[in-house]
Amino acid sequence: MTAHDRYNVPNGPKRLALLVALLAVLLVPAALRASTYYTDRGITSTDQIIINTGNIEIGSAASAGSKLQIDTAASYDGIVINGTSSTGLRLGVNSGASSWNPMTQSGDRILIYSGASAGSPGGGLTLAPWSGSVSGLRLDAGGNVGIGTGSPESGLHVEKNAAGAFGGDIVLSNKGGGTNAAVAIDFGVDNSTVANGAGNAQIKVVNVNGTNNASDMVFSTWNGSSFGERMRITSGGNVGINNASPLARLDVNGTANVWSGARYAIPNGYMAPGSLTIGNINGNFGGGWNWNANTAGLMLEAADNTEIAVHDSGTRVASLMYYEGANNRIHLGRNMGWGGTSTVNVNGALLVGGNTAIDAGAGWMRSYGDSGWYSQTYGGGWYMTDTTWVRAYNSKSVYTPGTMQADAGFNTSGGINIGSGQTITGSYLALNGTELLYLLNASGVIVSKAWGGTGNLQAMENFHVNNHTWGSCQWMCGNNDCFYDSGAASDYTPEGYCPDGWYVAGMQFRNADESDELDMFGLYCCSL
Repeated sequence: MTAHDRYNVPNGPKRLALLVALLAVLLVPAALRASTYYTDRGITSTDQIIINTGNIEIGSAASAGSKLQIDTAASYDGIVINGTSSTGLRLGVNSGASSWNPMTQSGDRILIYSGASAGSPGGGLTLAPWSGSVSGLRLDAGGNVGIGTGSPESGLHVEKNAAGAFGGDIVLSNKGGGTNAAVAIDFGVDNSTVANGAGNAQIKVVNVNGTNNASDMVFSTWNGSSFGERMRITSGGNVGINNASPLARLDVNGTANVWSGARYAIPNGYMAPGSLTIGNINGNFGGGWNWNANTAGLMLEAADNTEIAVHDSGTRVASLMYYEGANNRIHLGRNMGWGGTSTVNVNGALLVGGNTAIDAGAGWMRSYGDSGWYSQTYGGGWYMTDTTWVRAYNSKSVYTPGTMQADAGFNTSGGINIGSGQTITGSYLALNGTELLYLLNASGVIVSKAWGGTGNLQAMENFHVNNHTWGSCQWMCGNNDCFYDSGAASDYTPEGYCPDGWYVAGMQFRNADESDELDMFGLYCCSL
C-alpha cells in the first residue's frame, strides 16, 4: 500500500471512529505506521485519521505531535464518552461562554463536563487512584468538591479520618520567605472583587521577621467605608484588638464589654475608649453564700494577697484596696511608696462589721452593744453599758485644757484636785450627796459642809464671795472669835461651823502681832 491509500470504514456508529484509530496503532504493521489514512465512509472526507510513526492525529492533515492528538474546529468537537441516558464525559476546546456550564468562558481550553445536557448534570466527576481506601477528588452534581470524601458537604470539603491523629489539612504556602511574605484567605459576601484584601474579610499570615520567620496572624474586615486590620495574634501569643502591636496577652484599644443578656452603657455611647463594663442589666451577681454558680460579678483570685491600684500618668500609685488572705483583712488607701491616701470620702452610710455605722445624713458614728470608740495605740476610749453613763474604757483619766461643764451637777466618789492659782466659778458641787463645795470667782474657794458632817475646815487667809445674792448673813462665834489660842489648852477650839442650812460665805483670820495677843478667826455665815 502506498502512503496515501485510503481505507473505507464500514458504516456504523460514529462512536467507533476513535476505537478504529486506537486499534490502528496496535494492529497496523510497523512498516505501515508511517502512512496517512483517509476515510470517506461514516465520516466526511475532511475528518482524517493520521498514523505517523506511532502518533495518532484525528481531525487534521498535519502530523501528530503526541501519541494521541485531536484537532477540533467547532465548540462541540472533542471526545465524548456517553453512558446510559446519554450522560457522559466530554473533553473539548473553543467552547463559547456558558455553552456547557454557566461558569465557562469563551476560549476555555479544557472543559470537563458530566451530563446529557445543561440543566441535567447527572452524576459527579471523580479523579482518584486505584485504591481500597477513600482518596482522591470528587466534584458532585451540585458543584461541591470533596477531597478524601465522596460526599462533600460544602463548596470544599477536605476529609482525612485518623482516630487520635492529625486529620484533614489545607496548606497555603509562600516559600519565597522574607519579611512581609504572606498568605491569606479572602472572603466576599457581595458582587465586588474579593482577592488581595478587596473583599469583605481576610485572614492573613504575615512574616514579621525575615531572619527567624516569626509570623503574625491578622484578621481584617470591611466596615462599610474602609478595609483594615481589626485583630492580630502575634508570634508570641499576644492578642491585640484594634491594636497591631499588643503588649499583653489581651490588649484592647477601645471599650471592652463582658456581658451576657442585655447591655445599656456601651450601646448608648456612655463609655469612653479604654473603659470596661461587666455584667447584664437583666441579671444580678453575687450576694450568695459560699461558692455557688453565681459567686460574684467580678472575682480576683490569688494565692493569699491581692491588690487593686490606680496611677495618675505614672506620677504615683495609689492602692484602692489591698486584701490580706491570712488575716482576712482589707486595707483602703495603703501606702505603696507615695504615701497613704489622704482622704476617703464616703457619701453614704459606712457599715463596719454590722456593729458600727457612720450616717449618710446626720453624720453620727454609731456603735451597737457594749462597744464604742477605742484607741488601739494607747488602750483607752469611750463606751456605754447602760442608758445613763458614758464611761472611759480601761479606767482612763479624762483631761482637757479647756472647760468642763455640768448643768445638772457634778458627782464624784473621790477627791477633786484644783491646781494652784486656778479659778472655779459657778454654783456648787455635791460630794457624796452631803458635802457642799461652793465655787467662787477669782478670789478663791470656800469649802462648807452640812451640819453634823465630818472633816476639818482650814484656811490660811481671807476668802470672799462676789457676784452672789445671799439671804440673811451674820458673823458667827460671838466677837469674831470662833477660834483663838491664848497658849492654854482650854482655849483651843478645833473647828468652826455654820448652823444647819447656813453656809460659809466668808472667813476672817487674824494673826496676833504680839506674843501676848490672841490668834483668832471668824466665820461669815449666810442662808441661801
